[in-house]
Amino acid sequence: MARPRKRVRLEDGLNLDLNQLLRDVCWPGDSQPCTVCTEWTSNIRGELASALITIQKEGDDRGYLRLILVGRFEQRLDMIAQPRHFGGQQWYFVCPVTRKKCSVVWLPPGADRFGSRQAWGKQVAYATQFEAPFNRA
Repeated sequence: MARPRKRVRLEDGLNLDLNQLLRDVCWPGDSQPCTVCTEWTSNIRGELASALITIQKEGDDRGYLRLILVGRFEQRLDMIAQPRHFGGQQWYFVCPVTRKKCSVVWLPPGADRFGSRQAWGKQVAYATQFEAPFNRA
């Protein structure tokens, strides 16, 4: 038997994966920002959201992402690059709540800003956490 829900399912909201965004959509030049208009669809509700995203580098290891979620809010997410072991660098968001680096930020249903999974604490849970132990395996 599944656990009763007391928390919001994280996957019901929207998420923004920085690595996927940089790989699939755009990467700014050193002085030119990259601006795209994108749409998301929520997994369960089928809710469609449109956003205007601008990515700007501020040096070799800093930058920011400016997100305007149409009809809802505007948010700036700082980005930081960390060196990789075999050369190059990996970009991360700096969570606006915890100030820790993360690759994915989430916007659960009813929230008014994006934040890391840890920023939402016990208010949210992954879908598998609502399954019975046998089904989770």
